[in-house]
Amino acid sequence: MPDDRSSIVLGNVSGPGVSASSFAVAAGTDWTVGPAQSSAADPFALGLRSLTVAEHGRLMLAWAVWLRNDSTVTVRGELSGVRHLTLGMGARLRWRVLVAGIAQATSFPFPPAAASASPAQ
Repeated sequence: MPDDRSSIVLGNVSGPGVSASSFAVAAGTDWTVGPAQSSAADPFALGLRSLTVAEHGRLMLAWAVWLRNDSTVTVRGELSGVRHLTLGMGARLRWRVLVAGIAQATSFPFPPAAASASPAQ
């Protein structure tokens, strides 16, 4: 991927239509979403319907994130920043990682027994 990249910074995403909104981090773009500081006691609440990071896209989240109910984050590119993640009821995190050149997909629905997940393709 070329070094010519675009950057988008969103400190807060709120409003009546947020829970039905979907964002896509395209290849060649860097997105920073959330406040500069958060904590496990006061996590950044991410309540979008879906957030997808394309291959060669980069998403930086706050240190502590609460993925709100029924939200889905799919990462095919890079995810950074987040160290403490709380999944709300029905929330899903899907990502694909390269291990020794072999793509592996992993999904974590919550609660595990009540949700079905598909690998990031």
